Amino acid sequence: MNRLEQRIKDYENLDCPKIVVGNKAEDMDAREVYMENGMVFSDKYGMEYYETRLRSVKHNDGIEETLSSLIIQIIRRIPEPPDASMLLDSNIKIGYDLTREENIAYRKALFEPKIPDELRQKLTNKMDWL
Repeated sequence: MNRLEQRIKDYENLDCPKIVVGNKAEDMDAREVYMENGMVFSDKYGMEYYETRLRSVKHNDGIEETLSSLIIQIIRRIPEPPDASMLLDSNIKIGYDLTREENIAYRKALFEPKIPDELRQKLTNKMDWL
């Protein structure tokens, strides 16, 4: 845990999702860190804690949940582009070409969410346990 604590300090200014993952959770005798200690440690730094076990390719308990949570955290950090009407109402000049009717595709590319609704819905449905 000391090495992990040092890593956290090394990267504390890095603005990215961070989680704590306990691995090899199936072998209680070989454990170096117990689940309770991992949870207390992760709470101390405001991180989520996960337990994983990789017994075989078919049995990878906790890995999907762990990676899914991390992906959701990353997606939530992607800023949504502002509504074009908000920009226009605030006297921000965005250029004549953008306001012309024939440039609808250009406006959509600039102001529509980067994550397609279908993908966002699939992720939301799959991760409803969060």
